Formats: sequence, C-alpha cells, structure tokens
Amino acid sequence: MEGRARRPRGVSNIPDMPEGVAGAARAMWAAAWNAAQEAIKTERDGLTAARREMEKERAEMASEIVELEAKLDTMQAERESLAATLDVAARKHKPLGSPPAPGLGSRSVTIRGASGSRSVTMGSRSLTGARQQDPRLTLSDNKASA
Repeated sequence: MEGRARRPRGVSNIPDMPEGVAGAARAMWAAAWNAAQEAIKTERDGLTAARREMEKERAEMASEIVELEAKLDTMQAERESLAATLDVAARKHKPLGSPPAPGLGSRSVTIRGASGSRSVTMGSRSLTGARQQDPRLTLSDNKASA
C-alpha cells in the first residue's frame, strides 16, 4: 500500500489514510501543481519575449553602429581630401600682404575704413575676393575705399 510505504520508521500505529481524504489530497496536489506549472509557463514566456526583444534591439544597435562607422569613415576621408586640397591651395597662393605672383596684375590699394586707412599691394584675384567678402569695398584709380 502506498500509505504504508511512506510511513516513518517506528510509527506503526498510524492508520492508513482513508481513500476519500487521499483522493482530495491528490486533487489538491494536482491543482497546486498545475497552477505552479502555469505560473512557470507564463514567466518563461515573458522571459522568452524579453530575450527576443533584447536580441532585436541588439541587432538594431549593431546595424546602427556599422552605419555610423561607415559615415565616420566617409567623413574622415572627406576631411583628409579637403585638408590635402587646402594644402595644395595654400602652396599655390601666397598670404595676403605678400608680393603677388608675377603676371596677376598687381595693384597698390588703399583701403579706407572707420579705423583709418591702409595701403596694401594685392593681386587682381585677391582684390576680387576681398570685394566679394566686403561689398563696401570699391576700387577707383587704383584705390579702394570702404
């Protein structure tokens, strides 16, 4: 008998459990077991969904990192290209105030402004660039005024 097999040793005077009580206990145990299994299943399903969402977010982040690294590489290459172009242009052109390269049609220009006047020797291209930056600058008879 099942009841006798589970009796503690040395306890022989406990009667067997009545079948009605044993059936009720089995039903109660089955209900508790099923409720626990349902709770575990619900928790397991929740953890699985959370894990799936986390993996999706991780994949999106990895994709975004790859995209941003590609943009960074492109921008660094563009920056290096622009720096090289600027170096070449700086070597071709002398700074403002230095004698212009021969054949560019240099002019002695007087620039008058609120802070006084200043004479500068400029190439035609430099003067054109200065006039574009400051439209108040005008040239008349080899003199510019602002």
